[in-house]
Amino acid sequence: MLPSDHLIKLLMRDEDDIFSQPQKYPSPAFDMIIKSTNVTDQFQLLSPWANPGLRIIDKFHNQINFRDIIDPSDDEAVRQHLSEASEAQKFSFSSFSSLSVATDSSLPNPINGRLLSGSSAFFIFGSSLSDVIKSLVQPCGKVSSSDCKSYALRLGLLYALNTSSLSFQSPDFRTILDIQIFTDSISQAKLLFDYSAHSAHQDALAIASPLARWLALSPSNTITFWQIPSSAKWPTHHKAHNLAKSLKLPIQHDTPVRSSLNYYCKGMSKYLIYLWQHALFIADDDYQGHAFLNLKSGDKDILPTYINGSGWLPHMGSFQQ
Repeated sequence: MLPSDHLIKLLMRDEDDIFSQPQKYPSPAFDMIIKSTNVTDQFQLLSPWANPGLRIIDKFHNQINFRDIIDPSDDEAVRQHLSEASEAQKFSFSSFSSLSVATDSSLPNPINGRLLSGSSAFFIFGSSLSDVIKSLVQPCGKVSSSDCKSYALRLGLLYALNTSSLSFQSPDFRTILDIQIFTDSISQAKLLFDYSAHSAHQDALAIASPLARWLALSPSNTITFWQIPSSAKWPTHHKAHNLAKSLKLPIQHDTPVRSSLNYYCKGMSKYLIYLWQHALFIADDDYQGHAFLNLKSGDKDILPTYINGSGWLPHMGSFQQ
């Protein structure tokens, strides 16, 4: 039988019961549950777009393309990829029926203890980099960097679809046959076609209907997502990068803002990592080197982290289970 203060029993309790006796429960887990009540993200897991065969990626798989960098650590492969992206952009600039969209985001560090909103930005180009059809930067609220990136993609794509006819002074929505989107997060672009529960769920639903209508107009209508590393400072993408960084908006305590699930999960992860680091490197010396190995990189201790399996878990082999 599970003890009365077990986390599973906590999750099964009524909300009033949970808040009435918070001291009984482990603080990190309980803290996460309390804060998660502030999450504004909503999920529609029974959306028709989630049904196999009706998903956009299923119905229009020949019209949706993702151009990833196969090996980001290979400088030659990156140069070749950027060269191909430049050629695609030149074609887009030269074609009356094509749009180029650059998206990026920024997640600034707090200033003087004040939390700043994440920001998402995009540019829509016509015939050249100087021919800016639309540009916009918007705050995202309490979010993770990936949330900002997916929201930037959502904004850029929706504006490209919704303003294309107006931009070219034509009532015919078929005017635009090709959309090229340049982003530094191809993984977030792919999430826009995934309708399961994740932090970009609302972004995926927001673009589903307008994008499906546009793709259904003609099999010639295509959209391509290009992965562009921020470190490359590729001119088209770098304009969106600078625009996103230009917005530094403090979050007011009394102002409703988006609070994403990812934001609170990231905060929880950081707190748990802090507890690990405290236990391994700050607490009682008897704990160090006995229950856990002290691993070093040069003269520095390898600290626990949750990124890419951490710096030290891979050394544990099967014991990390």
